[in-house]
Amino acid sequence: MEISEFKRRVRQAFGPNMEHATPANVREFIDGVQREMWRDERSRLSEKTGIPRPPYDLSGPHDPVTYEGALRSFFAAAIDEPDDQAFIALWMFTLDLAYNGIEEMQSDSLSRLFVDDNSP
Repeated sequence: MEISEFKRRVRQAFGPNMEHATPANVREFIDGVQREMWRDERSRLSEKTGIPRPPYDLSGPHDPVTYEGALRSFFAAAIDEPDDQAFIALWMFTLDLAYNGIEEMQSDSLSRLFVDDNSP
């Protein structure tokens, strides 16, 4: 995806100053863009080699799949991406982290409203 198209879609989804961003529509936007980017990458690699790219094999001889391993893989891949693609990946990653944090804070605040103070 071109950076100009990405910016257009961000502004369309969230408004020019992100004023319409919520945890729910941020999640929907990120999931949709990531699915689209995965399909594009997969078909680009298939066209290049003539062989469809198989799904990622989590049982291979690489690092065990941990949160830290996933972060290492993500940042290692992002550093080698062209600038526009790295920007898109890193922007979406930070947006996801920021809004995930908001969702957790809201959940904690709301859960306190439903706690029975008389319970043992």
